[in-house]
Parts: sequence; C-alpha cells; structure tokens
Amino acid sequence: MRLYNEKSSEIVVADENEVIESLAYKMYKEGEYKWDEAYETSKLITDEISEKVLNLQLTDTADENAINNCLSLIDNYNESEFAVLLLLQATPPVVIIKMYDELLKRFDQHSLLVQLFIAALGLILKKEKIEQFRFILSAENVEDTYPADMNIHSLHHKFFWFVKALHALNVEDEKSLWHWHNLITMTGIGGNLKFLYAMRLESWLREKVNFIDNDIPADILQNIDIRG
Repeated sequence: MRLYNEKSSEIVVADENEVIESLAYKMYKEGEYKWDEAYETSKLITDEISEKVLNLQLTDTADENAINNCLSLIDNYNESEFAVLLLLQATPPVVIIKMYDELLKRFDQHSLLVQLFIAALGLILKKEKIEQFRFILSAENVEDTYPADMNIHSLHHKFFWFVKALHALNVEDEKSLWHWHNLITMTGIGGNLKFLYAMRLESWLREKVNFIDNDIPADILQNIDIRG
C-alpha cells in the first residue's frame, strides 16, 4: 500500500475526519443500535449453531459429504441471518468457495446479510456478470438496495461496502475503491471474508506497482510476524 501511495498521483488513504463526515459512515452509525437489538435477539440461536459448526469439523480438505452437511445446516437456519453468517464466517475460505455455486442457487431464499456475503464472495471470484446481485452493484447505499426492509443495521452497511469495494476493484474504478475501502478499514470487520478481500486487494496492488517481495521496505520487513 505504501509503494502504491508513493506512485499514485493522489492521496488514496482518506483522513479519518473525511471518513467520519461521509454520508455512508453516518448511515452506518445510525444503524448501530439496530445491530445491537438484532444481535441480542439472535444470541441463543447463534450459540446453538456455533456448537453445530464445531461438530461439522470443516477443514480445507472437506469432502463432498461435509460440504453437503454444511449446506443443510445453512438451509435449516435460513431464517436467522446472524446464524448463517456466523457459519459462513467460521468456514474455511476453500470450503466457502467450493459451496459458492450452491449458495448462489439459493440466493433469493437468503436473508439480506447473507445475500451481501454471497455477492462479495462472487466478486472476489471475479464473477461480475451474475444477474442475481446486479441490483446491489447499482445502488448507492444499502437502504436503496433493500428499500422495503426496515431493519437495516450497521453490519449490512459493512458488507455492502465490501461488495462496492470489490466491484470497484474489478472494474478499475480507483476513486470508488478507496472510498469504500477507507470505510471498511475505519470500522473493521471480522471473519474469513476479510482475509479473502485482503488477498484480492493485495493481488491488485501487486499488479499496480509491479510488486515483488524484495520491494518490502526494511522497516516494515523487520516487523512482519512470519507466523502470519
């Protein structure tokens, strides 16, 4: 990122105040109390599915039977977006990618949050022309994406930013990329989707600056945790 900034003609990492004053961030903050309410309401069911996720014992080498069991669990908990998201975020990225086509087939059956997750995953895989989630890409905010839903909360905003940032990456819209990326880095988010996004962004940055590992500045290199 630092090498990219040195070569860029404009500052791409926004000032913190600039992010805080943006409309997208203000809408996100307004949805925080709804997130608190939704989380508390779903806590029992998320605790329940957490136990079942552990029992699946999913690994990077999960076979077809294990993947089908995971998909069945998603179907069984389909009415709870937090439960399904928890399952997806706890599933190894390799397994999520293997499940992608089946998740897409169920797209319209899923909750808003899971639809946004599936759209983000599709964009990581560079599947830009999938009609199921084109309506998300054309919206300026998550409320416009799902105008009939009165329970939009802050986590919906975060995943919407992921979708928009990944779309901007794929179509080389750098100005939009840094707008959405700065929002993501300002608020943070957990789970495996974050790592897939980081890998996609790194790949793009490497192409932009013809980056090789020897280019890492010494002061950064000495602070890298090799276990990571």
